[in-house]
This record gives sequence, structure tokens and C-alpha cells, in this order.
Amino acid sequence: MATTAETIEQTGRRIGGHAWVEMRLFETLGRWSGVVDEPRARVLMAAASRHHAWHAELWMGLLPGVPHLPAADLVAPGDGAAAMVAALEDLDDAPTDQRVAALVQVALPQVIDRYAAHLEVAVPVADAPTERACAWRSPTSGPTATPSPA
Repeated sequence: MATTAETIEQTGRRIGGHAWVEMRLFETLGRWSGVVDEPRARVLMAAASRHHAWHAELWMGLLPGVPHLPAADLVAPGDGAAAMVAALEDLDDAPTDQRVAALVQVALPQVIDRYAAHLEVAVPVADAPTERACAWRSPTSGPTATPSPA
């Protein structure tokens, strides 16, 4: 935990990066859920897709609302995020087990690492809603700290 807060611009870019990743995971898993043959994998991907959509909404709600920072400019990939999502999208034609492995072993740990890094610069007094959003865990990586509406 930091004792000095990030600037509103830094926080906005970080939160926008989280929202961008969550939206891409929602899209990718949603697409996969419609084409995989294994019923359990289809259910897992559909549920995880909805969870990522919900989490993207959480992040979008935390974007700063100031005139000089339009949300559209803030919702962009952070360091390495575009490559991570592109690597998942490259698996669109891969076997289901490879897709699930990439999600669970590569993508989700990277998302969790990003949230942990965000918590390191968060200031409790100013960033309590952000801390709650960072406490999230995917249905495929363990229990959720915040109940999902799905």
C-alpha cells in the first residue's frame, strides 16, 4: 500500500487498462463458449465470460469523470495486455484444453498480477472501491471476494 496516491491521470489509465482487459476476456470467452464441443467447457467459458463482463462494468464505473480525461481515451491496453489478449485470440481454432490452459495458466495470473500491482500503489482512504475491485477472482481461479451478479 502506498502512502501517496497516484495522479488522477495515472489512476484513470490503470483502471482503463483493467477495463480493456476484462472486456476483451468477456469477448474472447464468449466467442469460445459458442464453438467448443465439450459441454462442461462451454458452461465454464460462458460463466467466465459473464463474470469478466461484470468485472469490466465495475472498472468502467471507477473511471474518473473529469473533462480532460474522456473515458474513451482511458480504456486502452496497458503494458503487455494487448499481447496477452492476442495470444488468447490466436487460440480461436485450438483444441479446448489448450484454450482453457492458456486462460488459467497465462491470462488469469497476469490479470491477478496487474491487480496486485495496482494494490501496491493504492491509498486506502482514496482507493477503497478500487481495492474491492482488485480483490476479485475468476470463477476458474478460485472463490470470488465480491459476489457476482451472474
